[in-house]
Amino acid sequence: MKRSSLLIGLLLVTATALSLAVGTTAARSAAAQPSGAPKLVVILVVDQLRADYLDRYGTGFTGGLRRLMEKGAWWTEAAFPYLNTVTCAGHATIGTGAFPYRHGMVLNTWYDREANAPTTCTEDERARNVSYNGLEDGEGHSAHRMRVRPLGEQIQRDGGRAVSLSLKPRSSIPLAGNRAEAVVWFDDRGGWSTSSAYASRPVPEIQRFVDANPITVDYAKVWERTQDASAYQGEDAAKGEGTTSGWTQSFPHPLGAPAGTPDGIF
Repeated sequence: MKRSSLLIGLLLVTATALSLAVGTTAARSAAAQPSGAPKLVVILVVDQLRADYLDRYGTGFTGGLRRLMEKGAWWTEAAFPYLNTVTCAGHATIGTGAFPYRHGMVLNTWYDREANAPTTCTEDERARNVSYNGLEDGEGHSAHRMRVRPLGEQIQRDGGRAVSLSLKPRSSIPLAGNRAEAVVWFDDRGGWSTSSAYASRPVPEIQRFVDANPITVDYAKVWERTQDASAYQGEDAAKGEGTTSGWTQSFPHPLGAPAGTPDGIF
């Protein structure tokens, strides 16, 4: 992320994450809005999308990425002027427009002198885990260490709503801040979660979606290339490539588990 080609249309870039800040509630009339004010702002973060990938692999892009490259703004000389461009620091910088020394999310994990122990950037002992999949209570997360309000909170001050979704709390929370209506991430134990910092119980709309789309329906499916193998650059099993548990280094990748049934890792 040192030299980043950032595509920013209505886009900022969580994986990895998807974060939505939804402005203007139904209670506010269109007449009360400034002329040309957007009704929806989407911040989409693609973690680890190296700057040169847009040029290197751009000919194979279709749909959303192609549209953003052709119709969005593209900064080819953008840079992050700080050392550790890890997820938490980067997402908080994108969400607030401030640097880590100001917003406080300096790393994914650091040593807490008061607790005399390591801590993650979003860990909050005052909060508890709230699960959408019936998982037992786990550690809670929040944005209590953030010192600068992100865009989502600014929109809320104007009567809007903020929602953030990602695979990890350190991806979704720094984009949303402390007061979002819904912040959801995928728990390492195999289910969707939020925190009591945002909701005392699962948000009904999200719970209905989770119930209607169980992750177990993907079990035993096979991840295969979208295109013919000849359309890809480089070798499938490259030197230095690691091996994910239960998979080989080469396609196809069956989505399974050693036990033969879905488990927490799947």
